[in-house]
Amino acid sequence: MSSPATHSSVAGVSLANSGSRSKVLSPPLPLPPDSIYTSCYCEENIYLLAQTFLAEASSRVAAGLPWPWEIHVVFVSNHGKTVALWAQKLRASDVVVWDYHVVLVLRKAANGAHPPTRDSPGDREARDASAGASAWVYDFDTTLAVPSSWKDYVGRTFPYAFDEELKACIDGRFHSLFRVIPAAVYLDHFASDRSHMIVPAPGVGLATSVGAVLR
Repeated sequence: MSSPATHSSVAGVSLANSGSRSKVLSPPLPLPPDSIYTSCYCEENIYLLAQTFLAEASSRVAAGLPWPWEIHVVFVSNHGKTVALWAQKLRASDVVVWDYHVVLVLRKAANGAHPPTRDSPGDREARDASAGASAWVYDFDTTLAVPSSWKDYVGRTFPYAFDEELKACIDGRFHSLFRVIPAAVYLDHFASDRSHMIVPAPGVGLATSVGAVLR
């Protein structure tokens, strides 16, 4: 990610509006104590973490031990490159607007329990809910626990996600889109020259203030 475009005070939007917390679950793997973290370099931080987890998975499989997790890298952005995130270290009690953010997700493997086609919308919703309940998010920049359960992370980082009334109060320019990439694909194809961090001319792009996120 680049340095944030702005961090705006948002009166009346608190993490208390993020919906009920999911029940306490045991995370699959703790954050490795030797993890490398550099502020504002989220994609590189996640690259190294994905590398560590994939190596762990390979070691376990080679030793005949189970590895029941899918490893995914998730990009958070939108068409305007102005996504609002709460519970970030940069402004713990406020909202931060990034051009993009990157996290890692471990999700319990489905084990082929459902066919990929010819299922009803209800079947898909149930499967997605089950996957979300057993998914964990690793975000180096969050003030939440690392890892956090998917429901807690999404509900507190994007507090409008489970609250349609609150969502209507957030300017659509700051809503987030998610791109999910298998970690192995990410490691094979990742490249960044950080040219997007070069400050543009005054008044152009992310150098300008995007204002408050409320409508």
